[in-house]
Amino acid sequence: MDKYPHELSGGQRQRVAIARAIALNPSFIVADEPVSSLDMSIRAQILNLLKRIQKDYKLTYLLITHDLAVVRSTCNHVAVMYLGKIVELAETNELFDNPLHPYTKALLSAVPMHDPRKARSIERIIIMGEIPSAINPPPGCRFHPRCPYATPHCKEEEPQLIEVEKEHYVACHKIRY
Repeated sequence: MDKYPHELSGGQRQRVAIARAIALNPSFIVADEPVSSLDMSIRAQILNLLKRIQKDYKLTYLLITHDLAVVRSTCNHVAVMYLGKIVELAETNELFDNPLHPYTKALLSAVPMHDPRKARSIERIIIMGEIPSAINPPPGCRFHPRCPYATPHCKEEEPQLIEVEKEHYVACHKIRY
């Protein structure tokens, strides 16, 4: 309480931010990269704190992160976005066990594995090409300039997010055919 903000550690600052967020007893919190700047031991503490607070206060979080390990350990549902559009939406285990969109597959193939044998057995998917401008996205599917499965149809028409399996949604023309 007697410290200035610059005197707090990263974990302490994050705890203060969480306390400020729940002070008004909200039902919904947007957490944008809540543990990205923290070391692994503090990261685990903060994630456990968020889970405990979620349970105690019956909160819903919208967690925005690039860390798929955080997503897997924390989230119930996942929306994968590419250039500001949702390309896949599913329950967490379903998405990690059965990714359908080519971008989701590439993201998951890049996750580091602790088991070297398992890591060697995973096919790494390398996304080629430059990331298009988010301000001026390409017509059609935003991922088509980098997608190995793109067809002329992908360049012309933006795919809609459709339910392809129970509670598993994908925006990809390839999935429909």
